[in-house]
Amino acid sequence: MSVPYPELTLEDFVTRLGSDTPTPGGGSVAALTLALSAALGRMVVMLSVGRPRFAEHEAGLLERRERLREAAQDALAAIAADEAAFVPLTRAWKLPADSPERAAAVEAGLVSAAGAPLALLASCRKLLDELDWLPGRTSRLAVSDIACAAELAGAAAAMARVNVLVNTRLMTDRETAERMNREAEAALAACRESAGSLSSGIAAELARPRG
Repeated sequence: MSVPYPELTLEDFVTRLGSDTPTPGGGSVAALTLALSAALGRMVVMLSVGRPRFAEHEAGLLERRERLREAAQDALAAIAADEAAFVPLTRAWKLPADSPERAAAVEAGLVSAAGAPLALLASCRKLLDELDWLPGRTSRLAVSDIACAAELAGAAAAMARVNVLVNTRLMTDRETAERMNREAEAALAACRESAGSLSSGIAAELARPRG
């Protein structure tokens, strides 16, 4: 019996990822990337909570301390959720080619497998909204970490989107497939705009010589 993801060391996870099993795969890496983004954002908050300089933002900081903790936990849970969502498809592919249940089972499996990364995209958008609040309300010494967190969230969104597409392209129900594709595309566009604006704005600020 394999060790649950929360009990794996980083080395164990990387080793499992590099093995000949289909999971964990890109979807799990996307979820882990989002968890790292949330944790990095929370670190920035923790460096600012309780500091007199940010007293006027204390209530918002305390709210985001909890929200970002939950976001990180939810993203970690999404690693296992992504694997679980792939199980029905794996089982369907193992059915005999002439089985009358195979086509419907594969279709349902594809919807399940595409649904997990689609849900992760929604989480990426939500997290980026939280990160966008941080500049100017948290320690300037950690502003680069906000940019890094934004880049990670954007990368997680891009990975999630391709993991939607790899499943929807095989669906026979094109109406459902195109609906999921549109949702993924819209979410990715929003994430890219938010992550890019946040990261580039911080980079531009850091690139200016100190006066």
